[in-house]
Amino acid sequence: MSARARAVPVLMYHHIITSLGMVTVSPGHFAEQMAYLASAGYRTIGAVQLAAFLRGEDVTEKSLVITFDDGYLDNWAHTVLQE
Repeated sequence: MSARARAVPVLMYHHIITSLGMVTVSPGHFAEQMAYLASAGYRTIGAVQLAAFLRGEDVTEKSLVITFDDGYLDNWAHTVLQE
């Protein structure tokens, strides 16, 4: 059985584009971050599981939530289309 998480990190991305900016990450860097998280054993959970955790229910250690602010097209184009 997996250990119970004591906290659940929430990662928020704004823009995934090649242009530099304070709230952007390049598609390549985003892919590297996701590959690192997967190789380190992190697993994503959704909003329902996060809400359950906040109510006191267990989620496995190394659970995390990934969010995309504002729903920009680049978020979809550089995450969903790359699978």
